[in-house]
Amino acid sequence: ACLPKKKPPPLGGGPIDLVVPGNGFKCLYYLGVVTVLEAAGVEVRRFAGASSGAMLAFELLVLGTRATVDLYAAYGALQDERPAWTFAGAAWRADRHWRMLADRVFPQEAAPTGAQTSDDDASSSSSSSWELVEGRVYASVTRLGLTSGATNVIYSEYGSQRRARDAYYATGTGLTRIDGFCATDGGVTNNLPLFGDKLRPQLLVRTKGLAAIRDDMIARFSLADVDATVRLGQDDCVAFLERAAAAAPPSNGDCEKLPGDAVLVSPGGNIQLLPRGQTSI
Repeated sequence: ACLPKKKPPPLGGGPIDLVVPGNGFKCLYYLGVVTVLEAAGVEVRRFAGASSGAMLAFELLVLGTRATVDLYAAYGALQDERPAWTFAGAAWRADRHWRMLADRVFPQEAAPTGAQTSDDDASSSSSSSWELVEGRVYASVTRLGLTSGATNVIYSEYGSQRRARDAYYATGTGLTRIDGFCATDGGVTNNLPLFGDKLRPQLLVRTKGLAAIRDDMIARFSLADVDATVRLGQDDCVAFLERAAAAAPPSNGDCEKLPGDAVLVSPGGNIQLLPRGQTSI
């Protein structure tokens, strides 16, 4: 399910930003959309998201698309082999899965000079994967305070493996700590963190109202669900790009342009492209 079945048309107008809200493992739909954007040559400069949407952006930039698809396929196979019989059990397993994945995406930083490490430790800790997401992933996190209550914080500058790891886990977890504060799922306070700087068009991708995706996929899914949900995202994105190509004005030379002030929407309504000057829906 990594490559779309149908070659998508290109999207004119230059680079875009991608905004994806959280919705548990329904984020597999976003994964399908991203594979089509890549196949169409669409450049995504920045990602903004909450919960699993932001987590997926971290995973894609650090691990790559193929490895990310394989990870979710392996987790789906595990659930087929050892199913969680209750939703609570599935939610606990999902939280544990993402905690372990946080250590894989952002392994501990290299030990100080002179410290003794094994070859395995050196190979895993010498990477600086936080640099791959610095200024590119904008992760919504809910900060909890005794007097301030629940407030939203958008993380985009990390500076270290530890802080990037904490932001990755904090944006979608039940309860953790980051920067000395208690934090929880960013979707609680801002599940659709749109960019406000008007630098480029924003592509919004949502799973709300998709009857083909089961509600309990928030916490659990099977291997068959991986293929079906990724394919659904791919099919919807191809249909969106075809609609965008049909709506584009006549090109000048080799340069296609997007409709100036139009909001382009996929046939099912789950994919929207906001023009550069629009920062709300």
